[in-house]
Amino acid sequence: MTLRKHDGVAAFTTAALVVAFMAAAPTARAVTSMGSGYWTNPAVWDSGVPGPGADVTIAGGHTITADVSTADLNSLTANGRLMFSGWNTAITATTVTVNGMITNQAQGAASTNESGLWVADSRVWIVCTTLMVAAGG
Repeated sequence: MTLRKHDGVAAFTTAALVVAFMAAAPTARAVTSMGSGYWTNPAVWDSGVPGPGADVTIAGGHTITADVSTADLNSLTANGRLMFSGWNTAITATTVTVNGMITNQAQGAASTNESGLWVADSRVWIVCTTLMVAAGG
């Protein structure tokens, strides 16, 4: 607040004060596969499609097809099979643990490009800080 004098009369100028509180970081949500299917299918997961910060487990015996890039996960543990679909699909997690298998779909490109080079259309793309692969994983 500022006090100033104008024509012999004290006048007040006010300013608004906005206070914003940052919410606490959400607790990581544990999400486990309940069967095989596409990553984007909520029925595959015990609590819906994994979102940002989730701790994700692909259970043994399940095959999850990553058909889109994931949100930034806290962790991913692949006890079953994770299969990548497409060239631009990425799994992003702080920690990735592979106890099972990670693969990509069979290459579908049957011809070469205009330069005569065969161009792959599927790959394994993992973005993480820590990658742990078990013996036999």
